[in-house]
Amino acid sequence: MNTYFIEIKPSLKEFLNLAEKYTLIPIYVEIPVDLETPISLFYKIFKDQDYIFLLESLEGPEKWARYSFLGLEPFYVIKSFGENASSKWRYLKEFIHQYNVPFIKNLPRFWGGAVGFVSYEMVHFFEPRVPLPNDSLNFHFFHFIFPEVLIIYDRLLYTIKLLCLARKEEGFSESLYLAKKNKLLSLLSCIKKTSFTVEPLKKRTYL
Repeated sequence: MNTYFIEIKPSLKEFLNLAEKYTLIPIYVEIPVDLETPISLFYKIFKDQDYIFLLESLEGPEKWARYSFLGLEPFYVIKSFGENASSKWRYLKEFIHQYNVPFIKNLPRFWGGAVGFVSYEMVHFFEPRVPLPNDSLNFHFFHFIFPEVLIIYDRLLYTIKLLCLARKEEGFSESLYLAKKNKLLSLLSCIKKTSFTVEPLKKRTYL
């Protein structure tokens, strides 16, 4: 994979045109992957990451879906315990609605957004007649991250798309575009490593 033959999409001109209409724009590059798997990619990039996910999906009980998603370097993290869950949930919805995004033909429907979980305890805030259970596990009521960087593994084409999100609040400009481009090239360099060490995952607690 020679960086001289890598095409960053959209082009700078296309990016600046999109910036006039949208508040969240993906910048990405697509490369072939003959020997990589989602797991091997995960092990190449997870070190020193506080937040990272591997999102797999199935179509039916036995058939893998086309895409796998790896996300890291969140630009926003939101989580909640206890009675403030209701107000934080409202803020989460407001936060999501501030972004409008373009349709990108060569990307899957999911190429960014909130990834996380909602616990059973949140039912109480949607339907007050359901009592709030005792939280013996001291677990988050919900926890979401918004990854800035995604790797989209395509099982049909045997390619991966390395993707970095540019946000309006960062200031759409040529310098921002080049910064995101350099981040993609740095990630590509990491992925191109021919070997990696499988280290045990460390248990981490986020309160």
